[in-house]
Amino acid sequence: MHPSGKLTIVPATAESQAAALQLVFEHLPEPDRTTVIQSLLATEAEPNRPGGLFEARRDERLVGAVWAQLQPGAVAVVWPPHLASEEQNPQVSRALLDASNHFLQDQQVVMAQTLLTSPDDPSATDLKIAGFSYLADLIYMVCGEERLAATALPDELEFEPYRETQHARLAQLVLATYVETQDCPELNGVRQIEDVLAGYRATGCFQPELWAFARHQGQDVGCVLLADHPQAEQVELVYMGLLPEARGQGFGRQIAQYSQAKAYGLGRRRLILAVDGRNEPALRAYQAGGFLPWDRRSVFLRIYRT
Repeated sequence: MHPSGKLTIVPATAESQAAALQLVFEHLPEPDRTTVIQSLLATEAEPNRPGGLFEARRDERLVGAVWAQLQPGAVAVVWPPHLASEEQNPQVSRALLDASNHFLQDQQVVMAQTLLTSPDDPSATDLKIAGFSYLADLIYMVCGEERLAATALPDELEFEPYRETQHARLAQLVLATYVETQDCPELNGVRQIEDVLAGYRATGCFQPELWAFARHQGQDVGCVLLADHPQAEQVELVYMGLLPEARGQGFGRQIAQYSQAKAYGLGRRRLILAVDGRNEPALRAYQAGGFLPWDRRSVFLRIYRT
């Protein structure tokens, strides 16, 4: 028997947003949940109001919430609906997802993704009804401080730091590295390259000198984009790519070496990355370079427009 009372789906107000976020992030342990919510309320716009945060109310009681988090690059992350223990009505979850979908369409988002613990996560059913589909499993990998300290710069490839005046060169190169990629190939062509680069740029603390062109015998063969996360004492390998004709020559391993050396040079304790679980060549290269898997998430994706 479902709870009685009128159900409404509305944007969270300044007064209710903290309680709504408590529901959205109820899967996080304390004190992580409190830290995340306090950070969001301090940094999100409107002012101090996370856009895309919707709540379900049964009369005046908060019974569910969902957050469609806008991000640079015409994308969003949807934090799946969570319901109060006394509610647990799938129709409420679906109504929340409908509200988030309409919001993202109005915001002209190109695509939205959500990360679940597995393709069979209980939230997957409602997400599929809302137009999301399973894309791939992401493997999160980490290289620790001891391995970073022992890694020397590669001597075969040269690395030329990116400068803002070389934006067009980088955009063309990144597009070329997507050809026949094994890392989420379904995303190729979904977004404009300027949106893609804006998303990369928004990760962590952007520093142009942490982006670089990988060169061999005077020619660009790939690129590497790193982002610093000083508060977490880590660097993130946001993207690395090689031209199709440059693959299979060990250059991927050398780009990973370069990334490790840069992370150590910044005084960071670890280098992290995420890779498509289907991308076996990349997984082998990272494992050979001392990266270890530490988490796995299933990506569900909805494309709104191309």
